[in-house]
Amino acid sequence: MLPYKGKIELSEKVFDIETDVSLENCKTFVDGCDCCEGRIVFIDDNIFIEEFYCIPYNNFYIGYYNIFDDNIKLYYETKFVSHGFSEGTDNFGESYYSLNEFDKNESVTIDLYAFNCNGNLIIKSKESVYEESKVITTAELLEVLYG
Repeated sequence: MLPYKGKIELSEKVFDIETDVSLENCKTFVDGCDCCEGRIVFIDDNIFIEEFYCIPYNNFYIGYYNIFDDNIKLYYETKFVSHGFSEGTDNFGESYYSLNEFDKNESVTIDLYAFNCNGNLIIKSKESVYEESKVITTAELLEVLYG
């Protein structure tokens, strides 16, 4: 994969977060783990919302981002929401939401790098690979959430 050349446009796009990318067909995939996939929605030119699946919870984050050439930096707010089941219930019973916080004074940022894979924009971090979703668009997602 080559560094992405050209302007990176993320506003109003949804990207799936997975663990690896096939260099043959440039498709991302999850390589067998319980805490390594999700979805990030770039609301506008500055704000994002991320849903990250980590069995037995779904964690929801919000933050802002900046684009510098082929680099993207995500800055996470210190508080986030988790949705899941009580521990020890094996995903049965009532689910609940909880407000959580990263460690005090911990600044959470992730550096991403944009690549061109056979004409497709692929974004990578140390641990994850991001590909524009083929499943849902931002407009469809907002319709589901807000009717």
